Amino acid sequence: LGTVYPTVNIVHCWAWRRGEKMTNALGEEFLEKYIPSGGSLEQSLTEHGRHNPFTTRDEHSRYIDIGMVKEVVEGRGDDHDALDMHLSDPEAAPAGLLDWYRYRGIRWDEGPLKVGICHHCSNGGIVIDENGQSTVPRLYACGEQASGPHGSDRLGGHMLAASQIFGARAGRHAAQAAKSGATDFDDRAAQDAIAAIDAFADGEGGESPASLKASLQKTAWENLLVIRSADNLNRILADIKDIRERLRLATFRTPYDVVEALETRSLLTVGEIIANVAMMRTESRGGHYREEFPQQDDENWQKVIKVSRDDDEMKLEPFALDPDWSSRTGDMGGRGWG
Repeated sequence: LGTVYPTVNIVHCWAWRRGEKMTNALGEEFLEKYIPSGGSLEQSLTEHGRHNPFTTRDEHSRYIDIGMVKEVVEGRGDDHDALDMHLSDPEAAPAGLLDWYRYRGIRWDEGPLKVGICHHCSNGGIVIDENGQSTVPRLYACGEQASGPHGSDRLGGHMLAASQIFGARAGRHAAQAAKSGATDFDDRAAQDAIAAIDAFADGEGGESPASLKASLQKTAWENLLVIRSADNLNRILADIKDIRERLRLATFRTPYDVVEALETRSLLTVGEIIANVAMMRTESRGGHYREEFPQQDDENWQKVIKVSRDDDEMKLEPFALDPDWSSRTGDMGGRGWG
């Protein structure tokens, strides 16, 4: 959950614990209609009050996020694609946050907050060894850039420990690698990168790279963030193919346009990877929710999916990190975790 207007900032799970009222652009309260039979809005809010990220770990919190996304996708958000959160007592927000938000233009006491579901961070990442080194020699990663040690849910603050531990290991290993002498420089790869930049600089298609990035971000929010299904995933894969072709013909007026194009090209690749992985995983687990497969399937999917490049093809490889591991009911109890 985050504010959408006038600035984008995280709103922590204290808001759910207070059970604040949510309305769409028509002034309608909408959350309750998304709660399935056997559940209640109160239960959903209580569960969501223990964590901010979207998850299927508990039974009902997911339906708050799902409802918010569906309201916007179906056209009941405002001009900023925002929904309204009505604070029953603005001063009840954590005292240390009030000035922080006011500095960013958020006035808790001047009407409802303009909020929406925001992407904060991702699970997974680059595969590393015990020294933080990736499969690319002398390329290191740690913390949230590396494959998450916490599986399908991001545990708030725990990546600080992961970044400290693996950052220190990576630093020591990188220092030793540097002392061992220079690695071979792949001039062909550098020339390919330069050629790609030069190709962007010649585009005259009429669209700017920034507008194409915005189009990609919109389709990712609608089809890849909270609600995933075969239809959604096929839709974003088609959008990625279309945007990639339009990017090749985009218009470049400044050097910054080239930077935007390179960023968008990378985002297209990341989006394609995530969509294909989400299509392969026919279950719901943690932050991954498949609408047509709403249950967790430990028999078939207690696995990670490793993505690698095989020539010019994307290779997806599911495998179990620990075949003997099993989850235990009630491990998290009623504690906050995200």
